[in-house]
Amino acid sequence: MIFPMRAAGGLVLAAVLLTGCDHDSSSSQVTGPPTSPDECNDLGTHRGDGFVLAGSDWSDDMHAYDEPATVYACVLASNGGTVRFQVTGTGIAVTPARRHLTAYPSGIVPFRVRVSPGASGRLVMLQRGPGVSSGGPGPTVVAGTDGWRFARVG
Repeated sequence: MIFPMRAAGGLVLAAVLLTGCDHDSSSSQVTGPPTSPDECNDLGTHRGDGFVLAGSDWSDDMHAYDEPATVYACVLASNGGTVRFQVTGTGIAVTPARRHLTAYPSGIVPFRVRVSPGASGRLVMLQRGPGVSSGGPGPTVVAGTDGWRFARVG
């Protein structure tokens, strides 16, 4: 009787894994993008001089070179201004170049990233606005033979 239970459990697991294939692999998490900046997976460290919530959210899934991925800037949008990702390195393109925070009151701001074969570098989130100038971590781009992925810096 143990074997039928294992087989049934295997079918359930297979069904769960197969339904996951419909998920957009550029989304940062299985449940989708974060809904507020404090849910992001790559935030700056807390400092004693006053912490400004800033960082990014991304998935470390592999992507084909012709497949863009989404990276989210995570900021407090209450001050307005703009946000962008600065790229250091080669073969990495982020679109759009910047976004206005008035269009993203949640502070979760999507950007698309395309990577060329042989690329290397990293992204850094930058926010500018009235009385605000902050930055936060972003991912490193790791290029492989058949594709690329984001990875944590350091």
